[in-house]
Formats: sequence, structure tokens, C-alpha cells
Amino acid sequence: MQKSAIASVLEAIADTFIAELNPQEISENEAAYMNAIDPKLHVDKAYREILFKFKPSSHLKNAGSVIEEYMNRVIPKDKLAAINFILSSLSTSLGTYIISGGVGLKPFPDMTREDREKVLLALGNSYLSDLRLLFRIFRLVSILHSYGTFDENKHNRAWDALKYHGPVKEMELNANLASKVWRPQFLNIDDLLNSQKEAVLECDVVVVGSGCGGGVMAAELAQAGYNVIMVEKGPYAHPSEYSLEEKTSFSENFEKEGGYYSEDGGILVLAGRTFGGGSTINWSASLELPEITRKEWSEKWGLPHFVTPEFQKSVDIASARIGVVQPDKHNVPNSLFFEGCKKLGYHITAIPQNTGGQEHQCGFCTFGCPNGGKKSSTITWIKDAAEAGCKFISNVEVQQVLHKNGNATGILAVKNGKPVRINSKKVVLSAGSMNTPVILLKSKIPGLSPHVGKHLHVHPVTTVFGIFPDRDVLAYKGSIMTTLSNQVANVDGQGYGARLGNNMSKPEIPASHPSIFTGAQKWESSKGHKRTILNWPHTVPVIVLTRDKDSEGQIYIDGENNGRLNWSLGKTDKINMAKGFEVGLNALIAAGAAEVYTTQSDVAPFKRNPALTPEQTLASKEYKEFLKKVEQSGVNTEKMTIFSAHQMSTCRMAGKKADGAVKPNGELYDLKGVYVADASVFPTASGVK
Repeated sequence: MQKSAIASVLEAIADTFIAELNPQEISENEAAYMNAIDPKLHVDKAYREILFKFKPSSHLKNAGSVIEEYMNRVIPKDKLAAINFILSSLSTSLGTYIISGGVGLKPFPDMTREDREKVLLALGNSYLSDLRLLFRIFRLVSILHSYGTFDENKHNRAWDALKYHGPVKEMELNANLASKVWRPQFLNIDDLLNSQKEAVLECDVVVVGSGCGGGVMAAELAQAGYNVIMVEKGPYAHPSEYSLEEKTSFSENFEKEGGYYSEDGGILVLAGRTFGGGSTINWSASLELPEITRKEWSEKWGLPHFVTPEFQKSVDIASARIGVVQPDKHNVPNSLFFEGCKKLGYHITAIPQNTGGQEHQCGFCTFGCPNGGKKSSTITWIKDAAEAGCKFISNVEVQQVLHKNGNATGILAVKNGKPVRINSKKVVLSAGSMNTPVILLKSKIPGLSPHVGKHLHVHPVTTVFGIFPDRDVLAYKGSIMTTLSNQVANVDGQGYGARLGNNMSKPEIPASHPSIFTGAQKWESSKGHKRTILNWPHTVPVIVLTRDKDSEGQIYIDGENNGRLNWSLGKTDKINMAKGFEVGLNALIAAGAAEVYTTQSDVAPFKRNPALTPEQTLASKEYKEFLKKVEQSGVNTEKMTIFSAHQMSTCRMAGKKADGAVKPNGELYDLKGVYVADASVFPTASGVK
């Protein structure tokens, strides 16, 4: 297979982010590792050598071409054209010289690695958001195709040094439990599509989306005697069929294969695109809507139902059906975070899990629970719906709501490029906050509310890290996200602030696996990158999740009717996130971390003096100076990547039409018979999952 010029540049970029180190670099990284990590926990030197020499082009056949194909699928056409222009320019001497600001007069692939690193850092530190976005995209795809893929033997040579047992072993460990999990049956409409111009189906209610909202609606409506069809644009996989390989899992389960950036690259959104929706890839956290938020929605948004006993009864019923219980056991990183908060007198509590009391030591749940212990929408509400007669279709993407004379008449969708029309009396949109507004915006509804697509809330997230050289943290093992600190969750007295929870870190994604971890790290050189990932088995990540108040987000459709995202971080939310940094860093030091750091590109890690106790360290001048640097750097999307796993409010509910797109009963103000049942109706960020 002959590589294109673009593929050659992409391969060189990947081999720069994750390079084969030279002997001197290997020696220096070896010395750092030997001095830092407890000898009893050392991995074999041969494994370390493999990691230090590991690079994408030696791991993945036709790496550049594979990455090019991925980008062609994920990136919008207009941005792809601009990116390809830059990549093509980097294949020439003059183009590289101009783009690099004069670093060298050679095609990028022919430059020394040192010069290639300078070019990439110039992109990442550029004052132009488009160039910073390029850097982040290139870093994401390089890491994902390196640490997030396995070879023909279903292994990755870098994993041994990371003490990562990988997806194959995980599937083997869970095979018996997975075999007992219920499997839904799907309507086969392929024959209809092959025999006529469009497939036409009839029902009382069509439910669009199979996540938390769609599952409940399908079950309740089917059990009430309605003829219900549920459509889902993502694929279905039984737990016994999951890949659990990072790259494949993102491709199969997430919007834009895990690469959904805002237009300026300031935030990376992780949203489900699979049967079961977000409930399939959620980390099991199941928190009730706080009283302060219910009161706000009632008083400020004209929604009194949220403070009634009837609403609490609904919450209790839903919690019981999905098996919300206290976690059975904390894994190592959760235990350390819990311990650190306790020592400091910080608020700390366990996070309820939707596991039904079943032991759930499942660190791979972000790729789909391989044992079915997590009570997702699929094996609870959707199972109930199926037993009541609901029918299901997967891999069908809804294009628009059909309507006539102010009433909904069904939906128009596409499967394998062919139209599917479902005529119905009612339409329930549960496609999620990134997709429900897109469907409505494409539906040409007269007088559609200007609130549709606007007011996006995302619970912006960033991460702080602590290295424990005397512990095998192995954050991909055990129950994930079982602890939570609300120490600075209500800084304004109105329920806005930062929550801290320990889960696996996340680059752009929600759990600690090799590519997720490395994607969350700042990158300054391949040598430093290799040192950081070698510490991964001993690193505790703590996410700082903020209930956003003044950030601005909008979903809109481009000229090709594709959903796009604009987002900017608000001043108040920046301050609240920064407060969360300090709590997380302090807790890690108190728990015994030898080194702590943030993802701020201009703040160096803090290394604890081994002669000082954690308590002495927290009181030391050096540590206070470090915290001051963290505070001064602040939260800046130009210097760090922000992530989101929760999207809300793009079709917000309100008691008055002037304030929202959806009535208190969930029906659109502007079209009868269309109901929205997902987090897009939240008037504000909820602050919980």
C-alpha cells in the first residue's frame, strides 16, 4: 500500500509525539525511574526498553494511512480541507518552513526529531485557535492509534511496561457473567429497504434514542399499551461481543469516535453513540438531583414539579429499577483520594452505583460493561419495554421530525443511505443534548424556539494527578469513580462550584487506560512523554468537575446539516475550577503522593521533599509557591484541554415559552406531539450524573 503525502506526514507526526528514544534519553529516563519507583514494583527492564523504543509506525501497519482514514471519518469536511492543506504543505520544504516559523527548510518527515518536536510545540502554543486545534487533533489520533490499539496477536508491546493486562484478558475474566446477560431482538428492515424506495413503518409513538431517557419512555409507554418503536443511530453489541480495545471502543460507542471537539478545540466532548446511549458507557455513578438545584428549577424556571413528593417518588422508582446502591468496594486510587480528604477534614463521600448490589470491579465500563453488572438502560428499562411489546431498530439515524398543520406525524431517518419513514401519533426525542437539537433544527418547524441548540452546559472537567511510587495504583482495575468531594461544590451558596471525584484520568475520555491517560497529559517532548506514561501504574488521577454557570455553548448545523459545537469557558466557572485544583492537589499530597501536577502547560510538577512528611509538605513554602503558580496560571483553554462527559440544556424546559423550548410536561412549545426526554431539557447544569 503506497502512502499518500498526507499519510507520510501524519506518520511522522505520530512518530514525533511517541518517538523511539535515543540511548542517552533511555539512560536518563531509566535513571529517573530507578530513583523514583520502589524497587519492589519495578517492571522488567526489557519491558521498559520496549516502551522507550516504541513508536506508532513500528506498532501499527500503515500507521499514517490508518490515521488519515480515521480523520476523514471524524473531522468535518471544511476543517478537514484546511487540515489537509497544512499537512500537504508540511510535505514540502517551503511549506514546512512557513508553518514552522523558520524551524527548518526540509519536508516535515525529513526533519530531525528535535526540529519536528519544535514544529509541533509551535502549533500547540500558537495564538491561533485553529493551529492549537490541529495540535490537539494530531496528539489525540497519534496516542489513540498507538496505545489504544493491539496488533495481530491482540496485544500491544507497550502494555507490559505499563502493567496493563488489556482487553482480551478482561473479556476472558468476564465471559461467564456476560453469557447470562439479556439480548434484545431487532426489527430487520433490510428487506424493505432492498425492495422499495423507502421503508415505511407505523406506530403510536416513536422513541428516538435508547439512553437513560429513551429507555424509561419506551418502557412506560409500552407498558401503558402503546405501540412503540425505538430507533437508535448507534450499533448494538452484547457484553460478550465488546472489543474493549480503546480505539475500537471509541469508534463503536462514542460520537465522532471520541473526537468531538468544539470549533476552537477548547473542549473535547464525550457522548454516547451506541445502543443504551450514555448508560452503556457511564461509570455507574448515580447521584440524585440536589435539593438546591430542584429549588432553583422550581423558583427561577417555573417548574414546581421538581420539589414535589411525586418527583421524588419517580426518582425512587427509577433508582430502584437500575439498582442504585452504595459501592461494594473502593479501588486503590479511590481509597487514596478518600484517605487524603479525610486527613484534611475535607468533605468526602461514596458515590452510589447502579450495580444492583452485584460485585462490580469493572475498570473497563467506559467501553461497555463486559459482565453486565452495570444496570444500563439496555438491561433494565429496554428489557421492560421489550417484554411489553416495544420494537427496536439500530443503526438508523433520524434526520428530522415530520409534521403537518402544527402536529408531529412521525420521523424520517436513514439506514445505510436509504430512507426510513416511521409514521406515528407522537414523537419522543431522547437523542441527547448534542443530537436532539440537531434533529429539531433540521426539521423546519415554523417558529421554532431560539432556545433550541443554545445554553449548552457541559460540566467542564480537567484533571490533577499524584504519583505514588510505593504503590501499584493500576487505576484501570476495580470499581471506578466511587468517591466524591463536595468541598468546593457550593462556593456561591447557590449550588455552583467544583466537585472532585477519583476515576481514571481522562485525556479526552472517561477512564484510566493507556491512551486515555496519555491523552490527558501535557506534551513537551517524547522523552518526557515516555517518562510520564511509565509512571502511569503508580499515578492517581482526580477529576475536577464543575457545575457550569456562565460558560457559553451552542449546537448548530452547518451547510451540510451536520451538528457543530461552539463553546467558551466563563469567568466564574474558571474561578470555580481553579478552587477544585487546590483541593485535589492537597488531598493527593495528604495521601502520600511524592509528586503532583496539573495539565496546565506552564506549571511544572511539584516534587515532595522525601525528608518531609505530607503534613510538613502542605505547610512548606515550596508547596505554597507551587499552588500560587497553579492559581496564577488558572484555567485557560489555550493552555489545557477541557473535557465533558455530561451535556445538558440545549432544549431547556421552562414554565414560560420566552424562557425555554419545552413545556413543563416535556412537549415542545412550537410543535404538538413532540416530547423531549433527555438531559437537553435541564434548565441549568445539574451538577450531578
